[in-house]
Amino acid sequence: MFVLAAGLELTPYKSLAGILSKRFGGTADDIGGPMTEALVMASMSTRERMEHVENQLLLKHRMAVKFRRAVAEQRKQTEDMKEQELKQQSRKIVREPHPLTRLLSQKRCEYFVGLGTDPSVPQVLQFEGKVYCRTLEKAEAERTVHTIWRSKRELKKTHNINVSLADYLYIFLQKKFSKAQTLSEASYNLLYSLSKHMYDPDCSIFLKVLMNEVGEDIREQQDGLKSTFLEALKRIDEETNVKATGWLLKNDMRAGLRKSFYNKTEHQLVELFDALDSDEPRELVNYFRLFDSDNDLNQGVFAETIRQQHLNEQMAFYQSIEEAILDQVEKNGNDSCTPQMLSTAFKKTHPHMSPEEIEVYQKRVFPSKNEKDKGKKASVPLNDALSLLRTPHMPRLVDLNTALDISRNGGAARVASPTLQTLEEKEDKNTEQQEQGKEANEGAPAKEDAPVNGDAPANEENQRQG
Repeated sequence: MFVLAAGLELTPYKSLAGILSKRFGGTADDIGGPMTEALVMASMSTRERMEHVENQLLLKHRMAVKFRRAVAEQRKQTEDMKEQELKQQSRKIVREPHPLTRLLSQKRCEYFVGLGTDPSVPQVLQFEGKVYCRTLEKAEAERTVHTIWRSKRELKKTHNINVSLADYLYIFLQKKFSKAQTLSEASYNLLYSLSKHMYDPDCSIFLKVLMNEVGEDIREQQDGLKSTFLEALKRIDEETNVKATGWLLKNDMRAGLRKSFYNKTEHQLVELFDALDSDEPRELVNYFRLFDSDNDLNQGVFAETIRQQHLNEQMAFYQSIEEAILDQVEKNGNDSCTPQMLSTAFKKTHPHMSPEEIEVYQKRVFPSKNEKDKGKKASVPLNDALSLLRTPHMPRLVDLNTALDISRNGGAARVASPTLQTLEEKEDKNTEQQEQGKEANEGAPAKEDAPVNGDAPANEENQRQG
């Protein structure tokens, strides 16, 4: 109870509980309230008090900026969604939305409606019936996402295989939840919670990769983006201060960033400069600290703005090509994509790209190099083509069943989320009770190969088999 409040140590003031109760009708819960904080502040020196007030103001300012960014990002997504809906209404042929969009569009309620067991639904989301809604806090969901990425990377490093994110999410959760109900509850609530924080690049990227809107390589691109910005700032530092000092004046940073990133629009640059002011109100900036994360894995406003701009640029790039392909599909009256159509789309939307750059995307959609295919007019179904366009080829990619067999021979996945851990403990407890009941009824221990839940629904058994 008597711990930290607003960064202040309040334990020495626990004896005030009786005074507060007698004179002001307060309770022990009031320790840490405004009166106690005022006493702590009064015991500080003037310098300490001013530093504390400045830090608190800076934290509140950053939170206000993040909330404004969240509202702006939510407004942008709503406007983009409305624009896409209007375009789809005027089109005869449209891209089929990912099944996950049905879950994310559901209003917050006591239960989610399962997405069913259609083959188009990823295994991790296949469920019939109601799924209890127990959303996660942002920090909790983000820690779980980082754990999943790290565990997926370890699987690739250990076994030299690749698996799609949707398949690996099932593998990760299936190691902890054998029941379809609890596995679906964990996956639905994790993904729904991430969708409420799309302004955060980590949350947004995880969902977009899962829905095949961008490839996993975007995470490597963003790591490279951080290095690119730091190298640019270090170069500005050397030009300004003769040698790299780690510190720059904001005016020098602004001028240098405009010069180094001339391809950014004025709106994007202003957005970056505002984010810089939010992270560092002083004129002198330690630019290496701009990319640090706090205990909740939140980066500063400047770092998150850079990453979000990069993600938005990637999404706009693919969206423009997709629109150009759909225009041709409607004009030709078919529902497939050819190499010529893809080349035409690139020339229309990105005429500056070289043939070699376009060829990279051609190979994504039309990878076949067989002799028998030469001279033929190759074509790929529209939805498959649009999905392949956005996701680079992953070497040594295996299907879910193969990945399950391999992962079962390795180490167990780790769950960082306390909420998911609670679900796991609840399932373990129910399983133990069921086993005890079965032993009592049969008068003998259950066989090792006997199912834990004999009356499990069919879709649960299907999920367990992958």
